[in-house]
Amino acid sequence: MPHSYSEKSVIMAASPSFMKDIQLNTARQKYSETDGDLRLRQAAAVGDLGEVLRLLRSGQCRVDAAQKGTNPETGKPYTARTALHTAAMKDHEAVAVALMSAGWSLFLKDSDGNTPQDYVKSETMKQHLLGAFVAQSVNQGLKSIFNSMQLEQKLPDTAGKPLRVISLACGIAADALALHQLYPDKSIEFVGIDNDDEQIADSKRLCVAMPGVRIVKGDATDLKWLQNNFTSEGKFDLIFLRQPNFFDQKDVFFTIIQDIIPHLMHSESRLFISTYHRIELEFVSLLIEGLYGIPESEGDSSSCTLNEQEGYLTCGVKLTPDRYSALLGAHPELKNQLKAEESPRPRPCEEDVSSMRLA
Repeated sequence: MPHSYSEKSVIMAASPSFMKDIQLNTARQKYSETDGDLRLRQAAAVGDLGEVLRLLRSGQCRVDAAQKGTNPETGKPYTARTALHTAAMKDHEAVAVALMSAGWSLFLKDSDGNTPQDYVKSETMKQHLLGAFVAQSVNQGLKSIFNSMQLEQKLPDTAGKPLRVISLACGIAADALALHQLYPDKSIEFVGIDNDDEQIADSKRLCVAMPGVRIVKGDATDLKWLQNNFTSEGKFDLIFLRQPNFFDQKDVFFTIIQDIIPHLMHSESRLFISTYHRIELEFVSLLIEGLYGIPESEGDSSSCTLNEQEGYLTCGVKLTPDRYSALLGAHPELKNQLKAEESPRPRPCEEDVSSMRLA
């Protein structure tokens, strides 16, 4: 028997999402109108992801901002907790991961000596936040590499259009984090492709605060699928292939480098490729011959090697995942081929058209 109007109203009012909306609307009426940092902490406390994302994108709040000093009304010291402390205490996982992807620290202590991680109750949430911390750490390493390579100056001129970026076998999409944090004023359209469900889920959590980012599960060796879904708006300006696993998936990455990437590039595209082991670098050197290379005008600054001392500690483990990195362009032969594809085909002149009709 169908529900009456009043019954539907009762059912809707009792639904968790409806009650959550009421709670958020009530809380929003008390948000600060003048202090962006305080407003962020207030939104984080009630799990208002929409408002947290809006504030992060607006630049109205400072990373790791905490209220310090003494409360003039009570005479007691403030807790010195950040928005991430508050989100962790309240088990608002999506808010916490969004804050971490924007640079908030998981290990900053409040006035009681506790870090955000200390307040996490759920083991699942703890694992997700540690995953976000690993991505944050890798992101810091990538930003150093990009600065060393002078990446921004070597990117193609997009003529006012968004920079189109694709990351093949993207993993935790730390490259998306690094680009958005290094170039906050640049419009970026980022596509991350991976076939691992956990990596996809982690990447989506990390990138929720970043506009223009799409994380998609798919096969990076399926050229037709890639072209049908991602190149209709144009080829990519920057392509990432980080840490290809030549030990366990040699054929997959041979295909990506030799048969897939050339079809995703235009003549001025750049390919960022990195490996952890020297032997993998040697594999790459053989595979890219005749396809890609470091442009002569860019020289040594387009390659970067990190030693063990330049790695970073993550949960007590020393990491240098992008130890050997290079920023490549199309080889002259490939570049000429791509230019020919980009050139508009000449329209037949009137005489040619007439002769075609007569024939």
